[in-house]
Amino acid sequence: MLCEIQALRESLKASVAVLDTDVIDGSLAKQLVATFAEIERVAAAGKTLAMRRVESSGAWSTNGAASPAAWLANIAGTSIGAAHETLMIARSVDTLPETNTALRGGKLSAAQATEVVRAAAKDPGSEQRLLESARRDGLIGVKRESARVIAAVRDKDDQAEVAKRQRALRSLHFFRDAEGMECGSWRLEPKVGIVLRRRLEHDANNFFNAARKLGVRDTPENYLADALTALTEPAPAAAPVPGGPTDTHPNPNRTVDRATPSMFTENAIDRSTACAINTAGGQPPTAVKVEVNVVVDYEPLLRGYLLPGERCEIPGVGPIPIQQAREYLLGGAFLKVLIAKGIDIRTVCHIGRKIPAELNTALKYRDPVCAIAGCERTKGLERHHVQAIAANGETSLFNLRRVCDHHHDLFTHHNYTLGPPDHTGKCQLVPPLKRPPTKPPPPRK
Repeated sequence: MLCEIQALRESLKASVAVLDTDVIDGSLAKQLVATFAEIERVAAAGKTLAMRRVESSGAWSTNGAASPAAWLANIAGTSIGAAHETLMIARSVDTLPETNTALRGGKLSAAQATEVVRAAAKDPGSEQRLLESARRDGLIGVKRESARVIAAVRDKDDQAEVAKRQRALRSLHFFRDAEGMECGSWRLEPKVGIVLRRRLEHDANNFFNAARKLGVRDTPENYLADALTALTEPAPAAAPVPGGPTDTHPNPNRTVDRATPSMFTENAIDRSTACAINTAGGQPPTAVKVEVNVVVDYEPLLRGYLLPGERCEIPGVGPIPIQQAREYLLGGAFLKVLIAKGIDIRTVCHIGRKIPAELNTALKYRDPVCAIAGCERTKGLERHHVQAIAANGETSLFNLRRVCDHHHDLFTHHNYTLGPPDHTGKCQLVPPLKRPPTKPPPPRK
């Protein structure tokens, strides 16, 4: 077997060595990419299955490696974390027959298999559901389903022990990258991290609105960084904006607040410095009421814990414990709850462009990612009317979809249309019909 696989390796290397993509058709190149991706998945499966025997036999130690993961990371050129994930799959895949088959058949990437194995180890009955999610929704979809499975199992645990364990896992790490930028990562308890996340998103949206008035366009990540920076700066003193109505300050009677156009420097006009914070005043930041939207099924809300298939989650964030949702109800966050036996969101209909709060919540719940099949973007989603308002389209859940800015631009400016949703709720992107070539007019005599 080894000789056969090594021969395949050499044959593949020879083919890639002479591959000249400049002389092949684009559609052929597309097929090549898909084929190489499948080969990559099959190769990763073979590596994972063989690694199980390397670990059990102790063969990894003959080169002086400190652990099986360290040996694998060195051989594969990956991180120790990635090597540990490969080992986790290798140790568990025999107990998950459907996952084993999908892995050997090149249907699962290593990242997808990691999510399936991690969740199925907690709830073996979820294996088929996880595999279907991986096939249908890709990596982001199976991550979302994996989080729901683990949350349902965790919700039945002793919540005091869960809180104690999460408290012990809190951490914050700083490092500096090659560009000299200060970087970091953190792990926070959900009740802290979710509120911080919503606060930063709230302030980032203010920065975006202020920048748009000045014609500045940056990425959502840029504005989130500005929001985090603003938390470290003293808020400007509340004072009337001097002067009459201008493009910079449309309302001269409003007070200077966080994330307003006055907080942008003049350099923002040439896009070089989008968000320079005005630190004058030295007053502490103004408290912001953070809005938290939670979607929860009616039965677990009464019962106090989740069962498989039930949901208690924040759209775009992920599952949270039932007890945490109850804490939000009693705490300071503004909680909007959409429950199965509450308002019938299908009946919410509004004439015009204004979207009622209930409908907006329902949209975020139904479309946490871009509604286009194959697109898993979660940031910067925009509301799209399937049937335009100008064509008597209504503002209803049936006629609205949340899509990323790229696909929204295709609908708005390039005549693409949205196909009907399939059983998963995803819609196909329909390109504009190509007009038949017209014959040139005959030459004048």
